[in-house]
Amino acid sequence: MDATRYFFQQLSGRFFRIAFLSFILFSALTALLVLRDNQVTSLVENELPSLANKHKQQQQILITYLALENLAKRIDAKNLSADYEVAQQQINKISLLVKNNKAQLDLMYVGHKEFSGVIDKLSENHQRNTQLKQNTIIQLQLINDQLTVEIKEKQRQKNLLLQQLNSDKYTDKVTATRAKAYVKQITELSDLQQLQQTIIRALLAFQQLNLQSSILDFDDVSTELKQVLTTFLPEESTVSQQGELLTLQLNTLEQLLFSQQNSVAKWRSHLRLSRLYVEFIEQQQQKLQLLVLESISPGSLSADKKLRLIDWLPTEINDFLEKQNLNVNNQDLQVTVLSLIALLFVLLLSMLFKSKSKIKKYGQESVQLFRQFIEKRTKDSDEKLTPDCFNSMENKEIAEQLETALETMINPEHSEQEYQQQLSEQQAANDNINQQNEEIKKLKASLQQLALTHNTQILERQSQDNENTAKLTNMVVRSMLQSQSVSIGAGVTSVQVYRQLARIFDCCQQHKIRSEFLSAVKPMTLSDVALHSEIDAALLNIIADAHLQRNKIYYQQDPQLLTAAKVDVRLFHRLLSGLCRLLLADLFKANLHISTLVIDKNEGQQIVRFDFSVTSKKTIAKLPEALECLLLDERLESAKTNTNDTLDYICLLFDSLNVTDKNVQLQEKGYQFCFTLPIGFADVAQEISVERINLKQANILLLSSDADICSITEKAITSANGIITTLADPEQVIEQLSTAQLIDKSIDVVMLASDLYVKSVEKIQQQISSLSIDIRPKLFVMQPYLNAPLERYGLFEQTETPLQILTLQQSLADFLTTEKTTNHQLSASVFNKHQYLSTQVEVLFAVENPSKQLTLLRILQWLGLQVKIVCQPKTMTQLWSSGRYLLLFTEFEQSPFIKMSAGKSVRRDIFTFNQSNFSVEDSPKLADKWAVSILPALHDVDALVLLLQPWLKAKPTKVVAINTVKAQSNKTKEHNNIDAELLKTTEKLDSVLSNLDLTPAAKTNQPEPFNLEHYAKNQGSAELAMLMLDDYLADIDDAMKKLSTALAVHNYPLAMSLTSSMFTTSKILTANDFIDISQQLLFSLTSNTVIEHQQVMSLFSQLSKQQRLLNEFAEAI
Repeated sequence: MDATRYFFQQLSGRFFRIAFLSFILFSALTALLVLRDNQVTSLVENELPSLANKHKQQQQILITYLALENLAKRIDAKNLSADYEVAQQQINKISLLVKNNKAQLDLMYVGHKEFSGVIDKLSENHQRNTQLKQNTIIQLQLINDQLTVEIKEKQRQKNLLLQQLNSDKYTDKVTATRAKAYVKQITELSDLQQLQQTIIRALLAFQQLNLQSSILDFDDVSTELKQVLTTFLPEESTVSQQGELLTLQLNTLEQLLFSQQNSVAKWRSHLRLSRLYVEFIEQQQQKLQLLVLESISPGSLSADKKLRLIDWLPTEINDFLEKQNLNVNNQDLQVTVLSLIALLFVLLLSMLFKSKSKIKKYGQESVQLFRQFIEKRTKDSDEKLTPDCFNSMENKEIAEQLETALETMINPEHSEQEYQQQLSEQQAANDNINQQNEEIKKLKASLQQLALTHNTQILERQSQDNENTAKLTNMVVRSMLQSQSVSIGAGVTSVQVYRQLARIFDCCQQHKIRSEFLSAVKPMTLSDVALHSEIDAALLNIIADAHLQRNKIYYQQDPQLLTAAKVDVRLFHRLLSGLCRLLLADLFKANLHISTLVIDKNEGQQIVRFDFSVTSKKTIAKLPEALECLLLDERLESAKTNTNDTLDYICLLFDSLNVTDKNVQLQEKGYQFCFTLPIGFADVAQEISVERINLKQANILLLSSDADICSITEKAITSANGIITTLADPEQVIEQLSTAQLIDKSIDVVMLASDLYVKSVEKIQQQISSLSIDIRPKLFVMQPYLNAPLERYGLFEQTETPLQILTLQQSLADFLTTEKTTNHQLSASVFNKHQYLSTQVEVLFAVENPSKQLTLLRILQWLGLQVKIVCQPKTMTQLWSSGRYLLLFTEFEQSPFIKMSAGKSVRRDIFTFNQSNFSVEDSPKLADKWAVSILPALHDVDALVLLLQPWLKAKPTKVVAINTVKAQSNKTKEHNNIDAELLKTTEKLDSVLSNLDLTPAAKTNQPEPFNLEHYAKNQGSAELAMLMLDDYLADIDDAMKKLSTALAVHNYPLAMSLTSSMFTTSKILTANDFIDISQQLLFSLTSNTVIEHQQVMSLFSQLSKQQRLLNEFAEAI
């Protein structure tokens, strides 16, 4: 090897040859692949579509040809026009496929269309000619039968005459006469037989007669028949008695064929037309054959496309091969090229193996040379190798560096003693580092111990906080139980205090949840639940809570929302209730629209969007600050100085439930808050029903002035294929329900919304009942869920909230299919004898599907009970064990006889929907204290009230003071003596209510008795305003009673004091009319002149009217 060159330079020529040969092989293979690809592409893009098109054309031509062949071979004209039209359409399809002979096909189509008149004529005459043919065949058969009879008779007579001639004993004259008769019989017999043969041939001809029959054969038969009929039809004078029947039949045949029916002429015309259309069709078939021949002409590839390998050979080589008489085809050329490529590939492999062996040999030589070089250098020998003896330039350079290194090793720069000293110094440094590492480890252990101690202290503090929270919760529950007990007794409790206790209890539960998640003591507990029922339960609880501020909740649910879900029920309910309470804070008579929308579906979960839209009558200029804070993922440090426990709690719920995409924005008359929540699928099968409800164009009239109710109802009805008309004026509804209007346009259902049903239901019922049965519409009432006057109008099935579209559609569909004329469920007579005040007694209502128990829930709330709804046995146990609830309505088998956290000695009652045997092993003493009852049927309200009697508080009687004392001149006599007789003049509350109109004060266009917005502003919040409203009205009622008594005895100083106190209360309520009358009454009582008692009593009467309006308005809201 050349040691003056590097090894890669020594191999460069060999590598160049290998690369060149590889390039040639790669280029050849690429060229072949490109050629093959071009062939396939040309076949796919050009040849195959062309062949497919030709195949399609030929298939269509064949179908058309067969259709024409069917027409040509038809033996009758039945449905001939339809088949001919089909063939014409097939020709039109050919013209759409074939592009070359467009003009010829168009001529075929036009000719075919022009010949349709002949086909129509054949089709029209088919029935007639068939009937004539059948008549002719029947007549010929009759004649044939008659001829058979005649021939037999003639033969009998001939044989008889022959016998007479053979045995003739008479004179020659008789014999001659008989001989003549015999000859005549023979002649007639021969004629009849000849006629029969003609008739038989005609009969066969007519039986075989069809569109394919020959006109010439038909003409021969008809001519022969005509001649025979002419011969055998004698004149009338020569007709004998014997041949009268045959002559009559022949005459009938002649009339049928020639003189009257002209069957022969009609059939000859029929055959002539048939021959014409058959010849025309044969011409069309010949044209189609030519078209097929033209379409199957072989097509060649364009000459400029070199798609074969042989096409790439130069012309000179082809000419040389032809001169040498060598016939080379494309296949031979392919084999030659592939052989050449294989040879080149073998050569390439050979070159690679040779290069490999050379590299191997170079490595072995290099190792041997380096070994010899090192041995000669390390040994003190005179013969030493130099770097020039190596086989390449790089080995030579390595040897030179190695030579220098060996010299350094043999003659080192430092001695061994110096190396030992450096080693000891390094050892001392390592010992110092190890000592420092030990100190660091001890410091880390101390820090870990300190952190552990700190965490233990934190856990101890959290445990202590939890214990304190539990104690506070139990104290609050005991206070709530005492308040509940007092509320159903003779005492008077403060609703505000009880509400504050409930809020304190809720805050304790919030603190407990926050502590659990911060300490990770109790993570989320997911369970399989019926999601729709859980949402219904949460909504019903939220509706009851929002009603304190007279806010309304509406809910619309996505039909695709999963039914069985895996969620943490406790956190899910608290998120919905806490967020709704935050959205409706400081709002009065607002509306909250909640909707769910499935926006995505991942593996194992649905992504659901929750929208909360708040609308209010008052103008909202900016978003509440609390809602804007909810959008922050992390609270800023500056914001944490003023901590808001409610916001932190809701943010914790957001984080725990993986809430994302939170957004809030202002809207017209309100604002909207939305977020997305992932909800996991349960381990059970989903039952998502998307069955569309069809109202079948039912005409529905809606009476409502509430925009939200109108919008939801209209959307529900129109999307269910119904027709709706909305009116806001009851008088217009009465006009629409007149007989003339209903005859002109019938109405199926009259819907009465909750905002107008109190003052309009009686009028509309009277109007509907006055109508005729055949035009009388049904009445569908939407009643308020809470505070509905059941004692006046009874209970209707439909409620105004939550007004779900799917539920409303189903209710209307069911109502339309029933025979009921109204959705009235329970009459007012069931309720008017049971009138109770609202108490603070709390009820735990545990059912799987709350929407099926709405009637019972409404009755319980009307009786004054505060109901909490749950859907899970586990949730029921947790809430029931808190001791807060006095009553339990349950349909679960879970035993309620468990240990109470508070109020262990308090009496409680349990109501079940069916017979249940609860286990009492845990608390056997409670089974003796608590009563377990089975709920009666829904219509048996008396039995239900009897069961709940210990927990209800009846409305008291109302004292009506009547001024029966006449004005006296001496005003000082009776200032201090109150006549007891006046206090005995009382009436029952029912008789008073029967004389009062308890409909809202907005019966006319009068202003509201007091300004709600100003009143809420005076109180600081809408919730506090509603809590204090009952107390303020009670103060006014009490003052009015005392004022009535004081005026009755002319105790004007006391009357002035009472009026002054009512004046102050009315200013808080911002009841302007009440304030004005109170001022006038005060002025009359403080007048320096003599007080006019009649004027004072007039003002007192006006003040009493305003008091009544205040009470009515408060009851309405």
